[in-house]
Amino acid sequence: MKPFDMVLLIVFSFLIIYCDGSANVHVSDSLIVDDAGRVRIYHGLNFVMKGFPWYPSELLDPIKVANLSQWGINFIRLGMMWSGVEPEPQKYNVTYLNIMKQIVELLESNQIFVLFDMHQDLLSSRTGSYDGIPAWLYDRFPPPDHPYPWPLKSTTGVSWFELYITEACSHGFQCLYDNTAGAIDSMGSFWRLVATTYKQYSNVLGYSHKDKDICLEIHDRLVKDGHNVWLDRDCLRGPTMIGIADAIENSEHVLICMSSTYKQSVYCQSEAHYAYERGCRLIPILIESNYKPDGWLGIIVSGKIYVEFGKIDFHLAYNKLKNEISARHYDLLTRSLSRVIEKDPIHNGSKSLELFQGICESIDDLPDCITEWTHDQAIVFLRYFDLDKTILLLCRHVDGYRLLQLYEMCLMNRESMYQSLKYELSAKHHILLPIDDYLTFLQEVKPYVSYTTSNILIAQPASVPFSYCNLL
Repeated sequence: MKPFDMVLLIVFSFLIIYCDGSANVHVSDSLIVDDAGRVRIYHGLNFVMKGFPWYPSELLDPIKVANLSQWGINFIRLGMMWSGVEPEPQKYNVTYLNIMKQIVELLESNQIFVLFDMHQDLLSSRTGSYDGIPAWLYDRFPPPDHPYPWPLKSTTGVSWFELYITEACSHGFQCLYDNTAGAIDSMGSFWRLVATTYKQYSNVLGYSHKDKDICLEIHDRLVKDGHNVWLDRDCLRGPTMIGIADAIENSEHVLICMSSTYKQSVYCQSEAHYAYERGCRLIPILIESNYKPDGWLGIIVSGKIYVEFGKIDFHLAYNKLKNEISARHYDLLTRSLSRVIEKDPIHNGSKSLELFQGICESIDDLPDCITEWTHDQAIVFLRYFDLDKTILLLCRHVDGYRLLQLYEMCLMNRESMYQSLKYELSAKHHILLPIDDYLTFLQEVKPYVSYTTSNILIAQPASVPFSYCNLL
């Protein structure tokens, strides 16, 4: 089996906690399955009000809801209308949300589950009979090339689904897909509000879109950057668990995408425990804001550095992840190198270069500011100037910040720092540090340091000793 660079352990699932709080369910092979592996089948109805007051009033009637339960109905697809929640931009209808809470609570008391759905068959009242998206959002879109209902001459006698062929409707959908006027961002805010408002109800079903989207984006970026990644797309059972075990056994790193959904899955727990027991290099990733792992998950990731995707910009978080992966990988290489050199320091000291052949040697794409360099970019820089057999061996977790700190320390006292580096390199790797390498490092780093705001204190000969503290 071809080894993997890493395994992503995640869960994309419907998370439902039964009213008695005794069981979870998840999606497996397009089926809703409980922790015992049994397929759960729901008997449901659709309730939606596509205009004011936006909620189906019959679900506020205790007698009618009780009758539904007695008839075997245990699932309601409940229309949560965006136009009802947000009648004006960023102004939310709390009355509507509270009425929907009453409906959810009444259904919960009758053991009926709820799936919120922005049920709509039309885009807008501007191109149909009601608002699938709020009218204020459609009005923000630039006008189509032809007025509605072109190419139809008239909408008299036309069925609602035929309105999709109008240019105005197609243009509106394209604007939505293109995030014109922040359409997708606004929709995300709407669903975030709904999720936050109803997350405490045990009978509300919801798909973990955020976990899925972040994890898939991480996967795609890693693959694009040349990593061989195995992705656990579902909580799977049976023979597929063999594939999961094989992936863990043949991977250099295991990335654990942590969230409350992940922790509550027994399958994810099994995967993570197996990786932990095998001594895999675990890299915890936080994909849920303010989530603090506890219980079994807290034990597994205790003492490890988290990479947070839930709070900061994806690009920044991904760079931190790459730095962590590269640092772990480089740590493995340097340990291997040290073992080789210890066996034969004279003949094997020159083999360090061979361990880094896969790293690109171009510095054309390096950021101008050294503090923006990732671990890989710092290695590229050192290799380009033939410093990989000396300076690189002294900085196992090198990145832009660490190179800057080393540079600052050298400027404080060049001679003393040279002697310190020379001694450490000789003691650890049985290699001498040429003065030329030391001077090359100082000279070639300098242009990139000029872009930083770092204040460098240069030591001058003096009779009074001083102390230097670098606050990070």
